[in-house]
Amino acid sequence: MVTETNYSFEKKDLERIKTTNNKFVIILDIPTIPVEVLTELTKFYKVMIIDHHKPKGYVRVCYINPRIYDDSIYAPTTYITYKIYESFFNPKDILWITCIGVLGDHGVESCKDVFTKLRKVKPEFFDNTKLTSDDLFKNSKLGKLVKMIDAARIVSVKNVDKVFKIVCAAKGYKEIEKSALIRKLFESVKKEFERNLKEFEKGKKVFDKIVFYEIKSKYNLKSSFAGYIQTLFKDKIICIAQKFGNYYEVSFRRGEELKVDLSELAESLAVTIKGANGGGHSAASAIRFPAGKFKTFLKKLEKINF
Repeated sequence: MVTETNYSFEKKDLERIKTTNNKFVIILDIPTIPVEVLTELTKFYKVMIIDHHKPKGYVRVCYINPRIYDDSIYAPTTYITYKIYESFFNPKDILWITCIGVLGDHGVESCKDVFTKLRKVKPEFFDNTKLTSDDLFKNSKLGKLVKMIDAARIVSVKNVDKVFKIVCAAKGYKEIEKSALIRKLFESVKKEFERNLKEFEKGKKVFDKIVFYEIKSKYNLKSSFAGYIQTLFKDKIICIAQKFGNYYEVSFRRGEELKVDLSELAESLAVTIKGANGGGHSAASAIRFPAGKFKTFLKKLEKINF
């Protein structure tokens, strides 16, 4: 099941789980689970949470997060689940899927062991690229597969389950490349992405060290768009906003010359805006707030100094 937002497990998600006939719930890569929602969830199910965001003090659950022991560790949830899996089974057949997931979360540098293994058995994934998130994402077959699969989430969360089943059933990456659904979603996202790149030059706002842009699209482009724009500004914080219903969601990224902790930035902004929540990682974070607070958010951006 895919949650309605990328970073929170809400009451609506709980109600959807209740319609299924399950005894166990595993929550993956979700940084925020409200106490009241988790309390009700644990009344009915045995719960495991696997995450890599800032650790939370969850109770009555099996909580797996390497940052409990070292807050500087960056290990994507895909990598953590792979390590759990290989303790019980032979992970050879899922190695390529693991690398797609880790690359999609920009975790190559801290998880090079899986990429080294894959390059030995499937060198065609790498196209002579370096083992870095940036080079692999831009210039390799592995990077293209990440973009093709991620297109499902960008177009609509309704597609995620469909693409998930395609990936799980695939005997190799060529089935992903040939999938009519995945190819259609990928081409749609490419066109919409290129349209917004043109609009960006006209619509961006620059507040000292911050570059702000509001995406207006039927697709959930903000995260991938922010990841691309950050490569264009070495000394700026990138702030990409997008409205969904009654809320704005904003993705933060930073240029390579900056060391600002974006998780702390998102959290500090969230506590000053009623109804907002935010967090993430030092190099990538997000905030969500009521649409009525948009002007308030912009004013706060203008005042940020670091």
